[in-house]
Amino acid sequence: TPTAPLVTTANQPNIKILSDQMDCDQARHVCIAKGNATAEKLNDKKTKVLKADQITAHFAKDAKSGSTQVTHLEADGNVFFVIGDIAIQGKQGEYLVESGIAKVKDDVKITHGENQLDGGYAEVNMETGHYSLRHDGEQVQAMIYTKDNVTEKK
Repeated sequence: TPTAPLVTTANQPNIKILSDQMDCDQARHVCIAKGNATAEKLNDKKTKVLKADQITAHFAKDAKSGSTQVTHLEADGNVFFVIGDIAIQGKQGEYLVESGIAKVKDDVKITHGENQLDGGYAEVNMETGHYSLRHDGEQVQAMIYTKDNVTEKK
């Protein structure tokens, strides 16, 4: 059965959430997508997708328009963010809609082309693609490839 979008702007959904099961509690302003959960920001020039075992969408009524707005998404288990051509993996994540900031923690891997960064915690600006990575008590690792040492595949 089709589900109604959580957020609408001019009768166009701007976030689509899919999962095996969805439990919503209107009184608590929360929907929990369980099993193969995917949240995608629609109507955006850059691809923005969040995948996880479970995604919890928190929402509130906009004071001006009265429409329901997603305020943030929490992701648990096998978290995978895609922002354009950047992929971020971890065990837990959060996306703050108003600021456009994604936070990922626990065994974080950021992949951009052939390059990979590994750490414990990342903050990513989903609008600009700027990211920051750290690893409490340990060093962050980056594997950077230049054009000279990337062989062309024929």
